[in-house]
Parts: sequence; structure tokens; C-alpha cells
Amino acid sequence: MRKDLARLLGLGALYVLASPIYLLRWIIGVVTEDPRKRAALAAGIMPCPWCAAAVPLARMNTCPKCGFTSPSSLVAPCANCDEGPFPFTQCPTCGGSVRVL
Repeated sequence: MRKDLARLLGLGALYVLASPIYLLRWIIGVVTEDPRKRAALAAGIMPCPWCAAAVPLARMNTCPKCGFTSPSSLVAPCANCDEGPFPFTQCPTCGGSVRVL
């Protein structure tokens, strides 16, 4: 019982000591966040950097590791093997590789 309590208190102390670092990382993330990325995620499409065609962010995607194809978001891991996310897709118009966020 004492060992479990000591472990719990030690873990709580580590979280308290690490909380300023997590707060700083959150503040930096909020300040440096690109509003264009948020707008692209909200719209569900992003423009191709080469031909400016609309590239859908949610469509039929094939996992490069296991070959499983499913309707999913490019920023989510594979539904079959949990590998990823693989933030690269191909533009449907020009065929160029597009990095998603």
C-alpha cells in the first residue's frame, strides 16, 4: 500500500514539475499556428501548390504499409494497422505529391 502511494505521489510530482513546459508548448503552438492550415482542415480541401486544383483531404486512401484502402482522412492513422498518419497525397489533376499540413 505504501509503495503504491509513493509511486502515485512521485508521478503527481513529475506532472506538476512538467506542467510549465506543457503550458509553454501550448502557448507557442497557439501563437505560431498558421490560420491557413486551420481553414484548409475546416473546408476539407487544400489547393495544390503546383496547379491550384482542389485536393480533398478525406477520400479513399491506401496505406503504404499494409495496402488497406478505406475512406479516411489523411491526417488519421490507418484503420487496419494503425500505422501513420501518412500526410502525403497525390493531386487528382496534375499528379504532383502534396504534403498535407
